Amino acid sequence: MKKILLALVALFATVAVEAKIIKITMANDDPKIYTSSQLSAIDFNDDGTISVYDYKGALLATLDPNFDELTIGDEEEVYEYTHQELTTDFGGMISMMTDTGSGMASLLDQIPVYKRVVRQLMFYYPSVDPYGDPITLSGCITIPLDIWSGREKSEGILLFSHVTLADNASRPSSGDMLLETFIMSNPVNPNYIMVEPDLYGFGATERFPQAFIQGDANGRATVDCLLAAKRILEKKGIDYGKLTFNAGYSGGGFEALSAQKARDMYYADQLSFDKTFAGGSPADIAQSYNTIIENGKIGISVVLPMIMIATNETQQLGLPYNELFKEPFASQVDELFLSKKHSAWDLENVFWKEENNEYVQKEFNEYVQDAYLDLSTPQSQALQSVLEPLAIINGWTPDPSQNIYLMHLQDDDTVPYENSASVAAFLMGNGFTPSTISGQTNLETCLTLNTMGMSNNHLLGVFPYVIKLVSEMVAWPLMYTNGQLNPDYLDLLNIDFTNPVVIVNVLEALGIDVRSMVYQIIAGLEASGQEVTVENVMVVLNQQLTEKGIDLVNLASILQTVDIDLNNALASVVEYLIEEYNTNDDQLRAPALRAAKVQTPIEQYEQQMSDWLTPAINALKK
Repeated sequence: MKKILLALVALFATVAVEAKIIKITMANDDPKIYTSSQLSAIDFNDDGTISVYDYKGALLATLDPNFDELTIGDEEEVYEYTHQELTTDFGGMISMMTDTGSGMASLLDQIPVYKRVVRQLMFYYPSVDPYGDPITLSGCITIPLDIWSGREKSEGILLFSHVTLADNASRPSSGDMLLETFIMSNPVNPNYIMVEPDLYGFGATERFPQAFIQGDANGRATVDCLLAAKRILEKKGIDYGKLTFNAGYSGGGFEALSAQKARDMYYADQLSFDKTFAGGSPADIAQSYNTIIENGKIGISVVLPMIMIATNETQQLGLPYNELFKEPFASQVDELFLSKKHSAWDLENVFWKEENNEYVQKEFNEYVQDAYLDLSTPQSQALQSVLEPLAIINGWTPDPSQNIYLMHLQDDDTVPYENSASVAAFLMGNGFTPSTISGQTNLETCLTLNTMGMSNNHLLGVFPYVIKLVSEMVAWPLMYTNGQLNPDYLDLLNIDFTNPVVIVNVLEALGIDVRSMVYQIIAGLEASGQEVTVENVMVVLNQQLTEKGIDLVNLASILQTVDIDLNNALASVVEYLIEEYNTNDDQLRAPALRAAKVQTPIEQYEQQMSDWLTPAINALKK
């Protein structure tokens, strides 16, 4: 059985992430000297030989087990191996998606094209693999050319974890920029340097199966990538600014939380994140798997087999794929997934079929073995027991000095909303205070956005996530000094939750159009001849909120921190809206709204970003 690096660790204790030269003298006295950054891995084979691989996965040497020496010395631990100049371009994104048959192409075509030239540095750095053993990984630094040339000042670094990938060609260090284009190239022009790890299974470690949502090692790899990137920038004399944001959406949201966890547990003395932005994160993979199986459906089909395959490979379960999947899919796993030749967009088509002249999603039982579709079977329970320890909150002692933003569509049809809700509850139990307002507390949440049952809405969540992330990236330098909110803006964040107009605004920001809901209830009561009272409207409102699946637990916990009962707060809102409805006076209403809500710089940038992306959002809603 392959044992990656275990014996190596025993030989010299800690190659780990320190700078090293590895000198190997073989039996024939032919010395081979490599730096640790040149090595992808060292495998100890079943026959006793030792295979040494370079960063591309090519075999450098096969050593006799009786080699004479293995010595370690100092050497530069990270190095740039190439660079390229790219132009971020929505047109290129659209062409790529058109080629793969993705419906997202027409959606992106709605967004005004905005281009930005960037310089990209690809590099290797030492870190750990999913088993905690030393390994060399790859990543990249993306620098807007106006920052590279000195025409603009960098405000900071964005450590960005890429979205779910299936093919090696889409890794960050290949120059592929999908979601990154939204972030780096938009009208508000964020002046940041972006750092991205390829992560295990891509780039330098392409020959290994990817560790998709598989625990803490990717968090350490992400932070190691940031530290290595800073050393490269410092060596080149590039001022990367004062701020450090940590972000990711979907699978990248999980990795962003993993990086925050790794920072708290292993690197607190080396760095601090100004804010972590985790969107649509599958933070509890066991809970996700269970919910998906119970629901019998998923918005993005490729995610379920990716979870099962990555778990089987990374956790070394050794299950034959015809035990997990039905044919012909079981025999196609190597070609479709483990080869890393096919993008996630391409693979999604595998799970759709033509039926009655329509293109429809396949049922799980058409490709997953029945034993894994019943949560009570021994096979399913065994898989759950492997997945449960992988939850992000396990083994994490959070640092309340950090700032975290959690965003999740409540009706997310691919990554269940409960993932982020459980993380919010965990953080609240460990010294974090929730708020819906930027800068007010150390835990900002937006977990109640509801798309009212739209299909593939996990993709829609990208838009509010990017609006929020980019808006804060641009606004922070104006609003904060050394991580502290400037006094001039404190008054803008003093939210009076006793004011019903303020509560209406907060609910609308969370995606709950309570004004329209109450107006419809009032009209319905009037049409049926019933008396319009606060009590009657509240009964119907509560019923409608329940039917729409809107979970107000998050808002209730926020109000509770300022000693306000949610039911009483809603009653005051209803009373106000009844009066507003009866006056039907827009001129009267507008001054009240203006007085209740003054835009902060973050909200101003959110509006600009929202205006830019609105055509695409509307196209997706259709």
